[in-house]
Amino acid sequence: MRKIKHKLDSRGTKDKIIELFFTKHLKPVNIAKKLNVGMPYITKIIQKDSRYIREKETRRQENKEKNKTQKRIYAQNRRKKEKEEKQEYQKLLVQINRDNEYLSTKKKENDLQFVNCNRSAYVVI
Repeated sequence: MRKIKHKLDSRGTKDKIIELFFTKHLKPVNIAKKLNVGMPYITKIIQKDSRYIREKETRRQENKEKNKTQKRIYAQNRRKKEKEEKQEYQKLLVQINRDNEYLSTKKKENDLQFVNCNRSAYVVI
């Protein structure tokens, strides 16, 4: 249940909404939660202000730049991860080829040589 506000209190709320939106750059959703006021009321108040269009365009440009930066960071991280995976794969191929060469010599190997060659099959406890 909401309390009914007096007209004098309404003026203070409007000023607070304008201050939070234009000077502290809060989003209307956050202002609504903070002041316990409905979103349509906040939107109505800020759209009546002459600075609204400029503020809206500024926020749009900031979000564009932020999204560009985030996309760039994401792409860099993805490329880095792919490069690391390729390097790991190459290391694995080298190890497999080395093991194949060793095993194809058809020499008898002792237990220690077999363990070193197949280390992944043994767990040290």
